[in-house]
Amino acid sequence: MGENLEDNAIKLTELRLDYTWKYFESAARQRMLFLNYFLITVGIFASAYGIALKERVYPVAIFVCFLGLIASIGFIFFDIRMLAFVERALK
Repeated sequence: MGENLEDNAIKLTELRLDYTWKYFESAARQRMLFLNYFLITVGIFASAYGIALKERVYPVAIFVCFLGLIASIGFIFFDIRMLAFVERALK
């Protein structure tokens, strides 16, 4: 009976480690995907800003800067949330 309890404890520990590793992989994958989306968004806004400056449409350039600022702040908040998921998996 003692061996059965030890086997169950070992299996439970293996299941917990497997679950934790999968959770960590998922959170890390989401964080990297989110970074890719951020880089794509920054590229789009930089292109729009450059074209607006080249064409001397300054109100559009200011609007694009404002949108870029809002997007950056939003991405920061989402990254903090994703980091919390990664830290939870590490614990």
